[in-house]
Amino acid sequence: MPELPSVSPFDNSTLATAISVAALAALIHYTPLSSNDYKLQKTIKSLSAALSQPSDDGKDLVQPATYRQISLNPLEWLRLYAPPLTLNAPALFRQVREVWGIDEELYKACFEAPAIRQGPNGKGGGGEFLFAGPPASHKDPERRRKEGKMDDTHWILKSLTREFETKFFFSTFLPAYIPYAKSHPSSLLVRCSDTLYNFEVYLGHLGGLSSGNYMVMEDLISRARALSEDSEDVDDWDLKPGGYMHPEKDTIGLGSDEEKEDEEEGIKDGTVWLREDDWEWVRTTFERDTQFLADLGIVDYSLLLTRSPLPASYSPEEESQDERNRPVLISPDNKYIYHLAIIDYMISKHTWFPQLMENIAHPLNKKIQDWGRCEGKKWRYTMTEEPGTYRKEFLKMVSKAVRTDAKAEE
Repeated sequence: MPELPSVSPFDNSTLATAISVAALAALIHYTPLSSNDYKLQKTIKSLSAALSQPSDDGKDLVQPATYRQISLNPLEWLRLYAPPLTLNAPALFRQVREVWGIDEELYKACFEAPAIRQGPNGKGGGGEFLFAGPPASHKDPERRRKEGKMDDTHWILKSLTREFETKFFFSTFLPAYIPYAKSHPSSLLVRCSDTLYNFEVYLGHLGGLSSGNYMVMEDLISRARALSEDSEDVDDWDLKPGGYMHPEKDTIGLGSDEEKEDEEEGIKDGTVWLREDDWEWVRTTFERDTQFLADLGIVDYSLLLTRSPLPASYSPEEESQDERNRPVLISPDNKYIYHLAIIDYMISKHTWFPQLMENIAHPLNKKIQDWGRCEGKKWRYTMTEEPGTYRKEFLKMVSKAVRTDAKAEE
């Protein structure tokens, strides 16, 4: 009986193909081009190069085109990370920083490449947001801590990745924000001190690998930790009005029950204890700032709150206002310093994505509530709420978080 030829599930050509594919995958995985460190360093270099430029010229804010531009240099089309960035109206932003009392030389030094870094546990390594400052030459924090002043050497570089947010931010928000910031230096909107842009088409943008647009804003949490003698004693909260639905958690069930409970709890009523005159200033400032946001159709913003132990060496009589033209908010028992700001003011209900969510997702949300899920919640999302209504809910949340002696007597 003739022998039958042995049949292997893998012939030589198949094995060679498998080895080639594995080798290619390993090459792609381990090549510097795909590493987070490579992307981080390229991003830092690009940001530092742009922000170190003098801010003497340029008072016209850039307006993004309807469609992204195409570079005349074909090599720019193949760029994966960190396209060349341009400061947006640098002289105009410098004028705003001067109104705020920010030292220009020290500000620029905060964006030297060694001073830009990831956040704790690698946070921000993908370039979504990076942390800058203080520069190595900065010797002032200890004196400022003793005086109870915030240290203006901590900044966040936040990328703008969603097109509908980016276009609204550059074309609508900034033209209104610049004059508002100059005329209201004590505003509690988190300070945007610079913006950078690149509106050209490149491979990294099309593939979602990197962003060409950034805003620079004050880093209140790092400043509060620098102010405190022990950073572990600093508490911080990022709060939005409760009772709204969340697409990723309520609709498709993502997020643990513990996360949902924490989000709903926020902070306890009366966590912030202020003197009556300080609360009156906070209340009127928030009313003015939120009216400014509502007039632009902005929703979905949050309250950032930090609470730091008052340094033992601090004397309240030394300084009634910090260098940011805002009162130093100290608890009546001289135990804590508070810092508050409105953050995430990037979404306008009038842009296309919130409109899409309103027209498509709202009917689904009503069905979800009919099924018995998300009881007691509004069927709206924070980004689809009416700006005036969201403003009222936000102010109500702030009022509940703050207690005063006068409130206690009511």
